[in-house]
Amino acid sequence: MIGAIRLTSDTVLTLSVTLVDWEDVDYAGYVLAQALGLFPDETFGEVKWVFDMDNPLSRILDQILTLLVEARVLDRRDDEGKQFRWRVVGPGYELARG
Repeated sequence: MIGAIRLTSDTVLTLSVTLVDWEDVDYAGYVLAQALGLFPDETFGEVKWVFDMDNPLSRILDQILTLLVEARVLDRRDDEGKQFRWRVVGPGYELARG
């Protein structure tokens, strides 16, 4: 559990497969939202407006991505805009080491 968010095996699988390469913050937020059960049938293009605007949903998804970085589940880089990817070593290893 990270904060008040429980990562299920489906959530982890979705993130680990879809975020294998660096993705911009909007797409990473979309992948996270889908893993949480939001936008189950919508394409990224159909909901991109959510990520283009400052709103409660886009802010909370960004906060969750940041928490996942702090928990060493995701990597983040800012050299080409804010981007995220699944941590290569794996969260179980990193979380167990503290």
